[in-house]
Amino acid sequence: MISSIFGTDSERFYTSDTETIFDALKNGNVKNIEVVPSIRSARQVVFSVLEARKNASTPQRDILGLLLEARDRTSPDFSDKEIVDEIITLIVAGYETSAILLAWVFYSLGVNPAARRYLNCGNAALPDRIENLANECLRLYPPVWMFSRRALEDVDLGSLQVAKGDVVAISPFLLHRRPSDWPAPLNFQPDRFENVDPHRNSYVPFSAGPRRCIGDVLSNYEMQTVVGRIAPDIRFTVTSPDHIDFEPLINLRSKHAIMAKLSLNGLNDV
Repeated sequence: MISSIFGTDSERFYTSDTETIFDALKNGNVKNIEVVPSIRSARQVVFSVLEARKNASTPQRDILGLLLEARDRTSPDFSDKEIVDEIITLIVAGYETSAILLAWVFYSLGVNPAARRYLNCGNAALPDRIENLANECLRLYPPVWMFSRRALEDVDLGSLQVAKGDVVAISPFLLHRRPSDWPAPLNFQPDRFENVDPHRNSYVPFSAGPRRCIGDVLSNYEMQTVVGRIAPDIRFTVTSPDHIDFEPLINLRSKHAIMAKLSLNGLNDV
């Protein structure tokens, strides 16, 4: 995740203070008041990386670079504080969801020989195919498997009447498995995303509309960075369990640990 955000400046981010943040995220206690000083220290580190990047002669194609180039309708560019706020939000909010998505990606590579063959395509086509593979994992195993919206006015959803103020639960997990929208919906087919732009109401792994998750771009960068480095050289073979039992908590997990055997050869032995 940090490599996707900071690119070649990633090493500048790691300090004893920022490591404390990842310990808190890993242990699920990011809301603990004790982590607040570490987040403050991390903000200072991000400010320093940002300042160095602004003075650099060559731009970088990473999340920080995109934020530096971004413009909105009300100002020519974002303030340093706004950029730092966005980055800290991505780090804190995107840690677990990204880790879970990567777990599903490597699980899918481990149980689908066709998925490995799909990525065995040469360097030129690999980025697009990694994106398609990740999209198919987001379709079948969306980390955020349910979210909610409050109705701003009375509305009819088919035969269901929703009153103003009602809270509606929306499940990407269920939407993404509708046969009317997705042929052979339970089959893992990353090539279904080639030259296809799914309808915005049938594919919502990052929600939709003005409250769409800002982590969608970060997610793609992370998949390119991690899968692009690991999959060509390391082969995952899932050894257990034979069947996945889902545990839909805040994020979509496997109820039981997924065990895999790692070996060299990666995509070259498919």
